Amino acid sequence: MSSQKDKQNITVSGEYEITYPRKRKAFFVDRREWERLKRIINNSVTPTSWYERIIGFCFGAIFSFIGFALALPSYAITFYVAAGFSLVLLCVFIFFDSRERKYSIYSKDQILEYADEIEIKETEEETAATPTYKKTLPTWSAKNKPEIDQGVDYKEISLNGKLLKTLTFKVSSDSQYWRAGFKLVAPNAPKSVPKLLTDKSFLFHIEKNENETFGLSIYHDGSSENAIHKTISPSDAQEITLTIERNEKNFVKCFIDNSLEYNKRFNPELFKKVFLVAWGDGKEYIVLFDDIAYNIE
Repeated sequence: MSSQKDKQNITVSGEYEITYPRKRKAFFVDRREWERLKRIINNSVTPTSWYERIIGFCFGAIFSFIGFALALPSYAITFYVAAGFSLVLLCVFIFFDSRERKYSIYSKDQILEYADEIEIKETEEETAATPTYKKTLPTWSAKNKPEIDQGVDYKEISLNGKLLKTLTFKVSSDSQYWRAGFKLVAPNAPKSVPKLLTDKSFLFHIEKNENETFGLSIYHDGSSENAIHKTISPSDAQEITLTIERNEKNFVKCFIDNSLEYNKRFNPELFKKVFLVAWGDGKEYIVLFDDIAYNIE
C-alpha cells in the first residue's frame, strides 16, 4: 500500500503494529546481456596486487643475500642480516596479502555462484508446481551386506540412456541405525557403487542414529572436506520423503519432505546414472524404499 488512501482501518482486540511494504527499485536485465556479463566475469583476470609482487621480490632477495654470503665470507654477517630483514618483510607482506584476499577480493567462482543463486530464485516459480511422475518402481527392501564395506546395498534405476529429471521416494525403517538416500554418478566416473564417496558423483542421504536423532549429509565429487552435515527434524519420523528436481538449465533442488535442503547448478552428466543406496556402517539394518517415482528426458 503506497498511499494513505490505500490503508484500511482494522479493529482488533489488542494493540498491534503493522509495517507497510516499501517500494524497492528493480533493474530488469535482458537475458542475453545477463549471459554476456557472466562470460565477461568468467574471462576476467584478477590483477596481481602489490603485496604479491613485493613477496616475490623478498623471496628473491633472501636467496640472493644467502648466495652472496656464501660466496663472500668476509661480508657474510652483513648479507645474513639483510636476508633476515628480507624474511621479516616477507612475513609482514604475506600477512597483509592474506588480509586483503580475505576482506577485499571475491573470486570469479564466488561471483558466478552468486549469479547462479539469483537465477535459482528467478526459476523457483517454474518448479513450484508438483511434478507428474511418469515412471514408478516397486517397493525395494535394502538390507545389510556384510561382504561389502559399510554393508552397502544399492539399486540402480534404469534411465535408458536419458537424463534423470525428477526423482522422489519414501524411506522407512525399524532399525536403530541406518543411512539411506541416492547417488548420482557420471558415466565416465572411475568408480561407482558400492563405494560411496567417489569422484564425479553426488551423494545425498539421511541418517538415523542410535540416539534417535536424524541427520542429513551431502557429498559432492566424493569430497568429505566440503561435505554438508546437519541435523533434521522430519515431519514424520516413520516415513521420510526424499526428492530431487532438475530444470532445463540444470539447476537442482533437493528436498527432505517439503523442506528445500540444497540447490545448485550441476553438470548434466551426473544425471545419466542414479542409484538408491543404503548402509549401516557394519550394523544390521533393513530400510524400505517405497513410492519410488521418477521422470527422464
